[in-house]
Amino acid sequence: MGENLWQYLQPLRVANGWTIDINNLYQFDLNEENLDWYYGEFLLCGTHSGKKLCFDSSYEPEGSPDGFLTVRFFSMKSADLMPDQYLGEWKTKDKAAFIRAIETFMFTGELPFNP
Repeated sequence: MGENLWQYLQPLRVANGWTIDINNLYQFDLNEENLDWYYGEFLLCGTHSGKKLCFDSSYEPEGSPDGFLTVRFFSMKSADLMPDQYLGEWKTKDKAAFIRAIETFMFTGELPFNP
């Protein structure tokens, strides 16, 4: 893959005003054979400076086939745009649901919930 690695990034709808700060989320299905693609502190992180919202996501526990895709939501301080209020966390094993939750948050500001 090498130089064309960007072609394997997970497609994502990004709402106006959002910046994707980190994108290490690849479109490969999550399974034991490709857990290496889900290593790293963050998979996908985004900020909206106007709405003062941000999110970060990871796979936890890292390297475990029984892990979850996890996204954390925050509000930010107005002056320095650093996360200051934890709004919630959402976990799933369903990658499509994970993407929908992030896209919904970016477009509506609504947090997903775990049933």
